[in-house]
Amino acid sequence: MEEAYCAVVMADHHKVQRENLRGLYTAVALRKTRLEKEFKIIAELYYDFNEERFRYAEVTKLVPLERVSSSVMVHACMNPGISDLLVRILSFNAPQIALLVGVAEEKNILKAVKGRTFNGATKRLREQNILLLAVYRVLEKDVGHAETELDFRNPSPYFLNPNTQEDSQYRISEKDDLLIIRSNIADTSSEQVWNTELVRNLPEQSETRLYNATNEHLLIIGRGKEIRDVISTVTNFAQSIISISMEENGQAEITVLERSGTRKLIEKLADFSLKDLEAFVHKHKNIFSEVTRAVILEVSPIDSNVEQENVIYQDDAELSYAIVLLDLYRKLFERDLHIAAEMRADVNLHLYHDIGIAQPIPINRLIELILARMVFHGGLISEFFLKTMSYRPDNNKVRLEKQSVITLSEKLNETLVGKTFDEAMEVFFKYPVQLLAFVKADGQIVLNPKSNSDAATAVLENGDSLFIFVKPGKHLVRP
Repeated sequence: MEEAYCAVVMADHHKVQRENLRGLYTAVALRKTRLEKEFKIIAELYYDFNEERFRYAEVTKLVPLERVSSSVMVHACMNPGISDLLVRILSFNAPQIALLVGVAEEKNILKAVKGRTFNGATKRLREQNILLLAVYRVLEKDVGHAETELDFRNPSPYFLNPNTQEDSQYRISEKDDLLIIRSNIADTSSEQVWNTELVRNLPEQSETRLYNATNEHLLIIGRGKEIRDVISTVTNFAQSIISISMEENGQAEITVLERSGTRKLIEKLADFSLKDLEAFVHKHKNIFSEVTRAVILEVSPIDSNVEQENVIYQDDAELSYAIVLLDLYRKLFERDLHIAAEMRADVNLHLYHDIGIAQPIPINRLIELILARMVFHGGLISEFFLKTMSYRPDNNKVRLEKQSVITLSEKLNETLVGKTFDEAMEVFFKYPVQLLAFVKADGQIVLNPKSNSDAATAVLENGDSLFIFVKPGKHLVRP
């Protein structure tokens, strides 16, 4: 304990029953043991009403679990495949890894970026097989608490391509920090191209369902505050939503919401089970026939007593709902339903695949990685990616999105088919668009390819898509 420089306090398995107080007591004890400010304490905040108590305990950083979980789920719903990409980037043992480095820390980086604009620095760093994500201008030495809000500050210390004139003209200083992606393992043959595990061996889905959230007719099944948070965001984008919401008191509400704001209560039940779901779909075939994608959030009972050794069973309820839905849609509508579903136990990934769930979302793994990254670099890597996932109306800085090659080509009036990674990046320099990765139609992800690799010569095709940073709500036209 005396040699540790940081402590991470995680919410225990009984956080609901005990209101996460055990984590609070642990934080208090840690701070009493290590009074020096340099000793960092990072804690998971499960209930917002405990925030002031944790701050009183002089916790360095707080990670708001419920809001992080909702934010990740919303982003995964809107941008299929993003969860797998983030797992790979945030993992410490991944071939490509996100890092925060000081401009003056490495001579090659200092020479490449000092005095240059973001775009100029990006070009020079790509010559070193480094992908620049953002410039972080240090506004203060003490970062303080990890902001429990999940949006960019205003003014923001981050400078990147798809934003204001100030960002595009800012000259990088040796005092700045850079958020970058670079190779984690030297000379690894697979380090630029990955096969995304979460979409392998699955039925082929239509491009509209996968990449154009504004055309979606969603069925969302969940419980309590999480489904309310997800729906409040997705409603602004989807054509319509059928919501099956199970509350803490056991009651369930089935509603239909339109993008226009119209809300229609279909039924209110004292209880809800899989039998009710089957009967309800049969009863309202005309409504459910329009659904293009189903989203299954956590539907397990809130009062969970699952022990660590039984973690494999945590996803049973979600899997059961998926099986019923897939079977119903094959029988009633003669098609496979695209399902996105929360997955808490990684060991269940193959089970999700075997059942036919197109989009498992490894929510626990993502939260663990975000929390682990909070330990290093003042938590700025986790903070950046969390903030780029925000769909809140007050996020006017930048958002990470997935768009098809066809859609983006039409928006920009540019030909992207046939472009390599660096050629596409050159095109985007003219627009408020910043490239993160390609996703090939077969599920391969191309990220920061080495100049002499096969991945560097891979070109975009009509069935491919891209992960890009864009300014929310901004029309993608040349300034």
